Order: sequence, then C-alpha cells, then structure tokens
Amino acid sequence: MPRGRCHIAVSARFVSTSVMSYRKKRFQSFVFFMKRSNSKRKSAALEENETEAIEKQAQRKTEATVADEQMEKRTATAAVWEALLLVDVIVCAQKLMLQWVEGRLTLLSAQDSLWLNSDHNLRGR
Repeated sequence: MPRGRCHIAVSARFVSTSVMSYRKKRFQSFVFFMKRSNSKRKSAALEENETEAIEKQAQRKTEATVADEQMEKRTATAAVWEALLLVDVIVCAQKLMLQWVEGRLTLLSAQDSLWLNSDHNLRGR
C-alpha cells in the first residue's frame, strides 16, 4: 500500500507539474501573443506615421515648388517691367535728343538765314 500512496503522490505531483507546465506554456503563449499583437500595433502605427511623414514631406515639396514657381513668375514680371521701363527711358531720351537736334537745326537754320540775309544785305549795299 505505501507503494500505491507513493505512486499516487508521484502521480499527483506529475499531474500538478503537468498542469503547472501547461499553465506556464499557456501564459507564455499569451504573453507572446500580446507582445506580437503589440508589435503589430506598433508597426502599424509606425507605418501610419511614416505614411503621414511621407505625405507631409510631399506636401512641403509641393508647397516649396509652388512658392518657387510664384517667385519665378514674380522675377519674370519684374524683369519685364524693368525692360519696359528701360525702353520707356530710351524712348524718352530719343525724343529729347530729337527735340534737341530739331531745335539745334532750327537754331542753325535761323542763324543761316540771318547770315544769308546779312550777307545778302551786305552785297546789296
């Protein structure tokens, strides 16, 4: 009989060890599952953050491109206005020069006519 009790005790210990082992394995698998699901959540969150970061970066690049294009348009507009102003200045200078030349010619022709008249008057006397 003691043999039976020992066998029962051993069996009970084996069963309790088996149950504990089973529970331990279940707990470990539960912990593994939780870690894995957490890591999946984290990786999904990281992917989402990366996607958002990529979208923000693309948006910044688009905004920078638009700003560059606007700056180029402003520069081109300024260059056109500068050229038009330069042309206007040149045209005004040409008009002034023409007026000066016409005035000079008028002055010269008036002097010539005076000279001719005085010369003619001198000859006629």
